[in-house]
Amino acid sequence: MQIKFDPQDLADVKKLFNSSDLLYNKVAYRAIKKVTAGIKTDADKEIRDIYNLKKSKVSGGIYTKAGTMDKPLMSVTVGKHGDDSSKPISLINFAARQTQKGVSTQVLKSGGRKLTPHLFIADGKNSNRHVFVRQYRWKGKGPVKKFNKAFSYGALPAIFRGPILKRTGPRLADAFTGRPDVYQRIKDKAVARIKKEVEYQMDIALKSLK
Repeated sequence: MQIKFDPQDLADVKKLFNSSDLLYNKVAYRAIKKVTAGIKTDADKEIRDIYNLKKSKVSGGIYTKAGTMDKPLMSVTVGKHGDDSSKPISLINFAARQTQKGVSTQVLKSGGRKLTPHLFIADGKNSNRHVFVRQYRWKGKGPVKKFNKAFSYGALPAIFRGPILKRTGPRLADAFTGRPDVYQRIKDKAVARIKKEVEYQMDIALKSLK
């Protein structure tokens, strides 16, 4: 998901500069640099209103750009390179809890907890905790209910109990799938923040010309 905003769209503000593009671009660039943190916070809040995630996990996946002094252009991207390359979030981040029957998680903020059988929490690469499932129990759509009960897989040495698969949840960008209202709210807030800051920076610039 990516939101873009061109300060040139603020025609009612730009006309006060008497067609001085250089001065207006300078003011707009300063304004965008000032408000990017606030815009990132707005996007973070909208996503966390949908997904049960910690702030640090969401804000780290939101990227903002201010363009250049010659061409100021605000952009907010959820996922480092947009929708196609953003990775699913590890299921451990959705309040995962180990139980005797599997792992309980809560993905949606407004939803309840869900228990998925056969999952387990363990250390992955670099000692990071993740939710896993043994591959023999998983065939694409869900757990395999029937397996060889003649012996205990858990009693086997670790080398014979693999491979294991890391389980993931949705991507940050999925918060906007089929939700144009979320996208529009973030953009409206961004435009309001930029317009207010542009007007403030404009007053400073015009006073310096007197």
